[in-house]
Amino acid sequence: LASQEASAIADRYAFQAAAYTQAMNDEIKAEVTRYENGEINKEQFEAKKAEIEQRYAEQSADLAVALIQEQLKVEGLSDNERIKLSQKLAEAQNNLNKLMTDNRIKAANDATEAARKAAEEQEKLAKELQKQLIKQYTPVILKMTISEGKVLLKLIDRETNHTVFNIIKDFIEALR
Repeated sequence: LASQEASAIADRYAFQAAAYTQAMNDEIKAEVTRYENGEINKEQFEAKKAEIEQRYAEQSADLAVALIQEQLKVEGLSDNERIKLSQKLAEAQNNLNKLMTDNRIKAANDATEAARKAAEEQEKLAKELQKQLIKQYTPVILKMTISEGKVLLKLIDRETNHTVFNIIKDFIEALR
């Protein structure tokens, strides 16, 4: 009788696991459609698909733990059955913990990579801006006399209430 009850619990959870699988496949199918319609690129599609698969893998692992915990509550199980279920529970909990840890590590690595790419892009834009400024103002500055350059620096200082040195220093720090 206890084995039948545990089996009925497993059947109920199997139905729920099948529903999770169907929901995951539906979500992935929706992303495939978005990709085929050109709403997202291949990289975005792959990232979204991986995120969906991770989420459902965690839910499935969590479901496995809940199944075994519920089966352990069944009265009338033999000691041998309880030992086997306890071993399965420990294994399922380890798998769930490993999966969650791996997902957190991956998320942290992804965030680090995104920050690195953003920093590289900002550095690239800063260098591009610097080249444009040099290209635009070098001819004008080269034609100035020393006294005209001094007057320009004094005018900038007077208008901004900051020395040209501090303006340049702040500008460079803002780009980093």
